[in-house]
Amino acid sequence: MLTQEAADIISLSDGRLVCLVRRQVADGGLVSTHEDVTERERLREQLDTALNNMAQGLAMFDAELRQVVANRRYAEIYGLEPADLRPGTPLRELMERRVARDEHAAKTLDEMVKPMGAGATTDRRGSTSPSLPMGVS
Repeated sequence: MLTQEAADIISLSDGRLVCLVRRQVADGGLVSTHEDVTERERLREQLDTALNNMAQGLAMFDAELRQVVANRRYAEIYGLEPADLRPGTPLRELMERRVARDEHAAKTLDEMVKPMGAGATTDRRGSTSPSLPMGVS
């Protein structure tokens, strides 16, 4: 049974990046894994560069309408702080922040969310989740 975990990315002298994960086990022992993440980190940097040099604001949400990724321009357009754009943040929470900033003074939050109901989907638990039409962020 694992009780604690710590992860670090270390840079080797040859430029490679290694993700080191250490897990303490219940009996006091330690399990350590090492993974070369050089390519993954390079691709992440390229994606971040591309996203943050776009003129357009971009935000992507999963099927539960939780943020997966958003760029700086999206934050700028809507007056959001970088801390507002954490992966996993519900779209409704972002919209609440925008309403609180008076960006949609003519509309309530429910009026903003209502059009999303047209594409609502029902999950396995019978709960209805709104889905956005393609191209709407």
